[in-house]
Amino acid sequence: MKLSIVISCRDKNDPKLADLLRSIEAQDFPKSEMETLIITEGTSESAKAIGIRKAKGEVIGILASD
Repeated sequence: MKLSIVISCRDKNDPKLADLLRSIEAQDFPKSEMETLIITEGTSESAKAIGIRKAKGEVIGILASD
């Protein structure tokens, strides 16, 4: 795994999150080398920390659903 994308959001049904996921899917980066973690637990900062702990990639990108 080369890339982990950590996304903190409050609601998995947020339309902005759906747009973000479509944008990620449209990238040329090999999907087999990427994982996307959507974290809805806690505040934004604690959600990021949870995602970072769970990430398996060599590089971690942190995004917000908005």
